[in-house]
Parts: sequence; structure tokens; C-alpha cells
Amino acid sequence: MSAKERLLNEIENAPDAIVEEVLDFCLFLKQRQQLKAQEPTTSVPQASGILEFLRQVEVIQAQVPAEEWDKLPHDGSINHDHYLYGSPRVIATLNKLASLHSSVEGCDRSDRSHESN
Repeated sequence: MSAKERLLNEIENAPDAIVEEVLDFCLFLKQRQQLKAQEPTTSVPQASGILEFLRQVEVIQAQVPAEEWDKLPHDGSINHDHYLYGSPRVIATLNKLASLHSSVEGCDRSDRSHESN
């Protein structure tokens, strides 16, 4: 017995509600197949969704005047926690660490210089 014969047999014995659902599903599949057949077949792959999104971002960015871009902080990616939550800036923290490091180095050198005398 073929699949088509089995399906017809099942449909004959099924309640009307199921027959309506099967018909709806069959029409959906048929429509989807027709749409696929209408799509042009090209050898060039379509751009992924993220590439299209990035193109749209570029279009929007081009509409923003340069003066507005200049108002934005240039260290936003490094210090996003500072701008969002008020935490200390990363650069300020790094500068403090560098000054602490140099003062510690200075202490070590001064201690050694006393030892050599």
C-alpha cells in the first residue's frame, strides 16, 4: 500500500475535525512549495541577517552629524561601567596603579642605594 493510499484510508476513517486540520496542513505545504519554486535561484549566496543589520546601522550612522558623534565619550567601551553605574574610570584606576607601582619601585631603589653605601 502506497503512502497516498494509506493517507486516503486514514482520512476516510478520521473525524471531520481532523480532516479539516489535515486539509489545512496540506494546503500550507502546497503553498510553501509554490513559493520555493518561485524564488530565483542565484549562485551568489544571500547576505546573512547580521550583515544586513550592520548595513542598516551604517545608514543610520551616516545620518548623524559629526558634531553629535564628537559629543560622545571616546572611551565608552573601556569605561562603560563608569558611564552607566558611576564606578571609577578604568584609565584613572590604571593611572593610580601606575603611580603606586612607580612609588614602590622608588622605595625599593632607595633601600638598595642605602645598602650599597
